Amino acid sequence: MVCLVGILLAFAVPSWQQHQMVVQRRQAWLQLGEIALQQELWKMQHGTYFSNLLQANIVIYSNHYDYQVELPSATWTESIGQAFLLRAKAKGGQKQDLHCATLVLRYDGARHGVGEGQVVNECQ
Repeated sequence: MVCLVGILLAFAVPSWQQHQMVVQRRQAWLQLGEIALQQELWKMQHGTYFSNLLQANIVIYSNHYDYQVELPSATWTESIGQAFLLRAKAKGGQKQDLHCATLVLRYDGARHGVGEGQVVNECQ
């Protein structure tokens, strides 16, 4: 009986861990979407996007991701202050989500994941 439970756990635990990573990733996408909405509200009030989360009083506590805002530089084709890039970088146990270690959301709604040095579109 103990052996059977051990075999079942050997299959169930990795599946549960994978499910947890997907759930945390989806929560990160939701958080990025909320930040993007805050960006648009800020732009309506101030004429440009905010450059960091603290500027807009956005505080995010997450054990799974660090959130960052990036505004255009001279290397971007968009006008400065008229575009943004949001990133959520995995940390802690979420770093094991190798294919989707960084989630990226652009000002125009385009989103993708970056993992193992490659852009991955399946990180939804």
